[in-house]
Order: sequence, then structure tokens, then C-alpha cells
Amino acid sequence: MVVIAPGVHCDPCIAPIVKALHESDLPSVASKHNPDGIRTVASCCGHGKRPGWVSLADGRQLFVLSDLDSAQALSGHFAEQERAAAGAAT
Repeated sequence: MVVIAPGVHCDPCIAPIVKALHESDLPSVASKHNPDGIRTVASCCGHGKRPGWVSLADGRQLFVLSDLDSAQALSGHFAEQERAAAGAAT
């Protein structure tokens, strides 16, 4: 585990992503400049077996995928579900 900030730990392979969230100057993202913004509360890199993820304090989940092909495959999965739901509604 890597320590990003006091009480914020994560797997080394996604540490740059979690650190960027915590140090960002973007509005609503926790940082030394904006400590009241969104904080991460948990994360996992997926350990090469599944997508990684970052849980935000406001309840949202961010997925961390290894490459564009994985992102497109995941996106395609949702498109298939939408088509199936549209077919069932008719």
C-alpha cells in the first residue's frame, strides 16, 4: 500500500490516479487547495484480474481500465443492455 495523504492508502499501480484526485485544483475535488471537495474513501487496482476502481466519498465509483480496448469493451456491454431493454419495451 502507498500512503497518498493522512488516512488515504491505495495500491501502488493506481497511486498516481488517486494522488491526482487528491491534489487537483479542479472544483469539487479534494486537495490541499480545496479540502472540502470530493474525497476518495477506497480503491483497488484489480490486481490484474479485473478493472480497478476508486470510491469517492459522495458515493460515485470510478473504474480504472488498463487500456482503450478494455474501455470500449465495457462501453459495448452497456450498449448491448440498452438494446436488449429497448427490445423488451416494444
